[in-house]
Amino acid sequence: MIRTTVLDRYRDIVDDFDLFVEASGAPHHSTCWVSPGRSFGDELLRKAGASALSWNPDAYQNWRLVPSFANAFLTGSILIQEAVAMIPALLIRPERGDLILDMCAAPGNKTAQLAAAVGDMGGVVANDVSSSRLHILRGTVDRLGLANVSVTNYDARHFPDVGNTFDAVLADVPCSCEGTSRKNSNVLRPQHPERRSELGHTQESILRAAIRLTRPGGRIVYSTCTYAPEENEAILDRVIAQPEEEQQVRLEPIDLPKLRTSPGLISWQGARYDNSIRNSIRIWPHANDTGGFFVGVLEKLGQGAPPEKKPPSSTVTNLARVDVELWPWSAFGLPSSALTRLASLETGGKYDRLCSTFAVPTALEYLSIGMIGLNRKSEPARFSTALAQRMGVSAEAGIAEIKSDDVTSYFLRGLINIEDLTPPLGRTRLVIVRSGPMSLGLGFVSSENPTFVQSLFPKIWGGLNVQEWISGMAAEK
Repeated sequence: MIRTTVLDRYRDIVDDFDLFVEASGAPHHSTCWVSPGRSFGDELLRKAGASALSWNPDAYQNWRLVPSFANAFLTGSILIQEAVAMIPALLIRPERGDLILDMCAAPGNKTAQLAAAVGDMGGVVANDVSSSRLHILRGTVDRLGLANVSVTNYDARHFPDVGNTFDAVLADVPCSCEGTSRKNSNVLRPQHPERRSELGHTQESILRAAIRLTRPGGRIVYSTCTYAPEENEAILDRVIAQPEEEQQVRLEPIDLPKLRTSPGLISWQGARYDNSIRNSIRIWPHANDTGGFFVGVLEKLGQGAPPEKKPPSSTVTNLARVDVELWPWSAFGLPSSALTRLASLETGGKYDRLCSTFAVPTALEYLSIGMIGLNRKSEPARFSTALAQRMGVSAEAGIAEIKSDDVTSYFLRGLINIEDLTPPLGRTRLVIVRSGPMSLGLGFVSSENPTFVQSLFPKIWGGLNVQEWISGMAAEK
């Protein structure tokens, strides 16, 4: 009853209200996308019974919790993300070499999409006001082996003025979240007008900051997971009709083949909006069997080349650059091409970080740059699991190959028979453990029993207690 009452305000703007209400309370589908650097994820998901989305062939839904799915997740080859939440990053149209700002980035799924798309030639500055939620984002960056993400902790409304630095900015703003009711019905509660007004002010401030930070000709994607026009069309209308000085934008048409969308509204409860607001899109849950979403794509007007940007340096968050060549790459026979566009930053903590040499604004204060790399507390220093997974596909030495049937045992930190061992091992006898195209992580080969490898896979990985998770999947079968 609460659901119908709250959603009744949209009765006149949705094409089939009864289906809309029904879909808003139905369980949502589990969906994910495959990391482009780990293409074996597609095969693993197909083995788990997953099917590709018709409108996004890089995304899958409806898998079974079987070993192949666990392998895909634990090797960082997939990221679980609600289907429509993938759309804003797709509409950024990220290109190799772009520098992109994600203004409200946590928990990091959209950041990961963008970082995977721009590659080590480019980078993503991932910002969020919540430091606790950024902890989740940083874990995602490590699990997917993304070296091109820099993390900041600012209020997006007051993001530091670094000029029109970014090729594109994603403003996926805080909202009333009505479109997420399929996974959390508690979001469908009446909103007090003062609360809506407060949200609208925050959203407009974030969007105006995004426009200021984008270079002329660059793109700004504004998105919410709510149906409220006060938080959607009204915000776009104000920044179009009342631009700040030299911050004019235009709303671009959106083309998403095979996805049913509705145009943005040009009127609501007596208010009239600019006709170009029709270029934004509404996604209703019953139209594609997804959550609900709103997206507008803005182009910043004006001319001029993007300003020159500088790579990470010792002035950034007190991280000192160290020579990436000093890391123990030779133990794994990694070619020099594997180090292209990569640098190492020493944190003074447990891990050195591996980062791409993309351009970042040096005026910002960063919580972290890149991914965890070298474990300095180990004697001698050794790769992190995340780095072993990222680099393992390029390794030509120090490899322990295990059977596909033994992969689950590896994730459970077992002692596993080796099918093939590729020297040199070095005095530590550390190896990268692989199974076919999958690089699983690190292991230790005893000199007394060199036909077995002891798994060094973390007990906690990707936020999961691995043993409990795998045991739970076995019980479900």
